[in-house]
Amino acid sequence: MAEGPPREIPEDKDPTALAADATDEERGKRYYNAGCIMENGELAKLSDGSTWTERALYLKAVELHPNLGHAYCNLALTLAPGETVNFNGTDWAEQVLYIRAIDLEPNSDATQWQNLAMSIKDGDSIRLGDGSVWTNRMLLVRCLELDPNEASVHHALAKTMQHDGALTLKIGEQDLSERHLYLRAIELDPALSQSYHNLGVLLEAEEKAILASGVEMTARELFVKSIELDEELAAGYLSLADLLAPGESARLADGTEKSKEELTEIGERLQG
Repeated sequence: MAEGPPREIPEDKDPTALAADATDEERGKRYYNAGCIMENGELAKLSDGSTWTERALYLKAVELHPNLGHAYCNLALTLAPGETVNFNGTDWAEQVLYIRAIDLEPNSDATQWQNLAMSIKDGDSIRLGDGSVWTNRMLLVRCLELDPNEASVHHALAKTMQHDGALTLKIGEQDLSERHLYLRAIELDPALSQSYHNLGVLLEAEEKAILASGVEMTARELFVKSIELDEELAAGYLSLADLLAPGESARLADGTEKSKEELTEIGERLQG
């Protein structure tokens, strides 16, 4: 449900502000650009007085400019899990839209590769429009080729190693371990709570991980940090509890002391 008045689209992004002899491609790009500035639930108001949802703007964009790959990617982002959208007489699911975006613009943006990777399970594969078959790991490696500084991709790649027990992954000229990938994810995004947690799981007893900042952290410290960053992270509480003996407690970042039993109770409640 849209909230508040419609957003008036700036003239340089308004398709109805174009000259009458503008091409369909030019108008398609304008509909796409108008969609890009929308926020969830907003309606767009064009200069001709018409109002549009973000999804409708992208649908119009691909109708007028069928080769605009980014419009397919952004259209996919408007879909709920399992939802499809119909145009040209065909129902398009999220994955099919990402594949279409990649087919059209394979080298322009890591986003569609990452989103497609996140739409399939670890170890599963998907066929692109050119017939090539890709696992989610292959898709994520492609993301890093296009954007080597995306923290969430490093984190996701490390998680694929949990699935099949791979010791290292070759990325470019480097052979990287699961631990290295989590460390890199934290370096790129120090607020990525799940990476602190997953790195802690890899450590033995009093072993320490050395962050890019030079800070050394034990598993306990990593779990406490993950909870500090995300108080709803069930795994952080449960993993911290597992380190404690019955009756033992741990101090959280906010200064509170929580017993093994209290941490377990919190973690199980958050886990649902």
